[in-house]
Amino acid sequence: MRNFQKIKELTDYSNLDEPDTPLISVEKWRQLCDDLLNTLKAAQRERPSLRDKPFIYGEPAFVTFERQEMHKAVCRERASRGLKAVPISRIMRAERMAYGHSDYSSKYALYCAEIVVEPGLVD
Repeated sequence: MRNFQKIKELTDYSNLDEPDTPLISVEKWRQLCDDLLNTLKAAQRERPSLRDKPFIYGEPAFVTFERQEMHKAVCRERASRGLKAVPISRIMRAERMAYGHSDYSSKYALYCAEIVVEPGLVD
């Protein structure tokens, strides 16, 4: 009986506040993800011109370029929602989480979209 009571306590969500992340429509969410994916794809199309550039902080120049483009896009989207800009370390975290996925670009865009809608985001 004690275990049942403990489980009940752990799964009682009635006292939780509203979520911090503002809800957006599915249509707007898809559009945001598509916009960020298009930004990333545009940056990726620049890879051939950046392949011969020197490494920056131990990374190929195109990696840094793509990250900077995603950072600008995320900050622009956040500003349009009245939210503060985020440090590039947040974009780097999204990039690392997407790394290794067969759909890397889609995951990267998705994780960046999540950053866009987080209101009280601090690093």
